[in-house]
Amino acid sequence: MSSEVEISCKININEKSLGSSQFKLNESVIFCTIYGLYDCKIDSQDNIEVIYKDNSASKVKETYYAETLKEVITPFLYIDNNLHNENKYFKIIFVANSGYEMCYSDSKSFSSNAFVCCINAGILALVQAGIPLKSLFYASTSFKLPDEFLVFKNGLDRPFYIHAFGDCEDIDMQVVGNTLKNIRDEVDFCLEKGMEMHLF
Repeated sequence: MSSEVEISCKININEKSLGSSQFKLNESVIFCTIYGLYDCKIDSQDNIEVIYKDNSASKVKETYYAETLKEVITPFLYIDNNLHNENKYFKIIFVANSGYEMCYSDSKSFSSNAFVCCINAGILALVQAGIPLKSLFYASTSFKLPDEFLVFKNGLDRPFYIHAFGDCEDIDMQVVGNTLKNIRDEVDFCLEKGMEMHLF
């Protein structure tokens, strides 16, 4: 895996949505769009629905990605009583631009960047949509394991959430830290360009 990591991001790519973003890490690109608010169909329905779409992935993989992303994002949301009382929910839709990218770090290990891109695209779109957050959060990776990503709360160096298929001891935390710094700088710079952050 080359030490050079290409990162870029944008917000407000879909003016008809509450919030939207694009996040690129090397060759992986994810688009995130937030729509709502919608009326809940049943009283027990969650206030957030997460959808992941990838034309090159199976329905099982799309469902797994959506459920994992919802598990990661939900703890950071400040869902107020108004949303509960009014029985409203919003949708977060992630779309993979160019399929399931594999980044080979050596002859025996590999990683996809889709999860990392989704989570960082998610925070960009959530802030642009004005969804109140308990904290900013960022995802990073060492590019070592399949579907590897680590989530960090703003200002903290220890991961809040770790996901990978394989032995997590193989994760190179120095690479994670370096990549995290670059991602955090890029995301923060993008958000600072005219965005008001709603933090509680």
